[in-house]
Amino acid sequence: MSATRHKDGSLESAIRGVRRGRRPRATQPAGSVLRIVSTDPRSVHDFQELMKTATKYELLRHEQGRDDWGRPTYTHVLRRKV
Repeated sequence: MSATRHKDGSLESAIRGVRRGRRPRATQPAGSVLRIVSTDPRSVHDFQELMKTATKYELLRHEQGRDDWGRPTYTHVLRRKV
């Protein structure tokens, strides 16, 4: 069973949020899932472009929703490659 980690990047740009989560990502075993939440609508495009060059992670899906204050959120679900 794979582990799931959650990273809240809502106060940062999506890319900075990924970089800031570097330490937790480095310790994840292959097949584990990382969920990154952002309030930046541009993060969907940013993640699509980032995943074109990523070698250790694959983008599983994007999810849209709302947080507790009604703001739109964009969740990016990544899996560490083997």
